[in-house]
Formats: sequence, structure tokens, C-alpha cells
Amino acid sequence: MVTRDLNNTIKYMIGVDNLMNRVSEIAAANQSMNYPPHNLVALDNSNILLEMALAGFDSSEVSVYTENSVLYISGTKPESKERNYLHRGLANRSFKWSRAIPEDSRVESVDFKDGLLSVKLTTIVPEEKKKKVWF
Repeated sequence: MVTRDLNNTIKYMIGVDNLMNRVSEIAAANQSMNYPPHNLVALDNSNILLEMALAGFDSSEVSVYTENSVLYISGTKPESKERNYLHRGLANRSFKWSRAIPEDSRVESVDFKDGLLSVKLTTIVPEEKKKKVWF
């Protein structure tokens, strides 16, 4: 629904095609906003840590990349037919997750350990905008 509304709005605007297309792509990709569970931690004024719980995933099943100021994370989990679950409390399913990041940010590091994916984002502050102390 959101994507259709955005596409109808684009035809009445001039010069904002790229921005509106990006918003439309992100809205379409984020149908399941809460899976997998994640934390955003402010480390300081220019660093943010994204922690994502990926229990049951192996690093070979997870993909992390950026493109056009969007952070994409996906996990591919083949459906297990060999188990007869009595209760299935762990989702352990394939997913696609993406969020727009500011254009002045970059991924500093990516780490996957013990089922926890950690992505450190750093804001690049130009020299002329950095705090300068004279005394």
C-alpha cells in the first residue's frame, strides 16, 4: 500500500525521483520491522553499534552490505524437514532487513560471534565541522 501511494506521488514531483525511489524500496523491504530482534547502542556522538540476535545462524548464512546509503542484512536458512517440533519458540527463519543510514556515515566494522551480529557505524565529521578548542 505504501509503495503504491509513493509511486502515485512521484508522478507529481520534479527532481526527487531518486529520493522517492529509495524511500519506496526501503518501505517495501521492511515488511517485518521487528525480526530479527536488534539493539541500537549509542557509543558516543559519532558511533552507533547495531546488535542483531541471530541464534542458529552460521556466518556463511548471513550477508551484510551497504548500497546507496542503505544498510542491508539478510540471513538464509533452509527449512529443516528432519525435525518434528513439539513447540517452535525460535523463529530461525530466513529474513531480509534494511535501514537507511545517513550519507555521512559508514560501516566501520562487522563482527559475528556466538549468534550476535555487531555492526559499528561511524559518522564522518568534516574537519571544518569538528569542535575546535582554542584555550
